[in-house]
Amino acid sequence: MPLKDTVALIAAWVAQIQLPDAPTCSWGEDRLYLRRESMRAGCADPFLNRAHVDLMEIAGVLLRYPSTKGPDRDDIRIALDLPDANLRHCALADALDLAPFCRALQKMIAGAIANPSEMEAYH
Repeated sequence: MPLKDTVALIAAWVAQIQLPDAPTCSWGEDRLYLRRESMRAGCADPFLNRAHVDLMEIAGVLLRYPSTKGPDRDDIRIALDLPDANLRHCALADALDLAPFCRALQKMIAGAIANPSEMEAYH
């Protein structure tokens, strides 16, 4: 399916769900790829004005991952004791795989706010 058609379907879905302030979420620079490819195809990025959550960046900061490239998803999965992903690099499966990371990182952030010394357990 051409990207223009895919973007049109995404835009229709975004309008249908009626969550104008909901952020997008990815592991790394996926959002930037969509923006760049949308511009190349001559269509508007359907998420252009939405906030974005980069789980790789958040995990790297919270776990003090010593890499300028960013932490590997599987390394963070092990550090957070998350289950293995069944299908990688399949769009919907990859998106669903982010849910456990979101929950684990939210829990870490909430714990760090309530008890800053709790973060030391992850280092």
